Amino acid sequence: MYFSAPNESGILDHRVVRDGSEPVFVPMRVFPNGSGAEIIVTLFQWPGLSDAYFERDAETTSKDLNTLKRLLESDQGI
Repeated sequence: MYFSAPNESGILDHRVVRDGSEPVFVPMRVFPNGSGAEIIVTLFQWPGLSDAYFERDAETTSKDLNTLKRLLESDQGI
């Protein structure tokens, strides 16, 4: 996985590389919200990607974001 260069704009765009396939671009942003923040991830269903694979990818992304939320809200942080 390759992330965008560190910046102060909340841009966390990254590319995911899976098993020799072409890298997949994943836009990701962090926006301040009161004393916290909101994270927005955009998933694209690229041509040739089955509905089942896209749904599985969306579920995995949701689980990852829930794990991130749990870690950030815990006493330990990350």
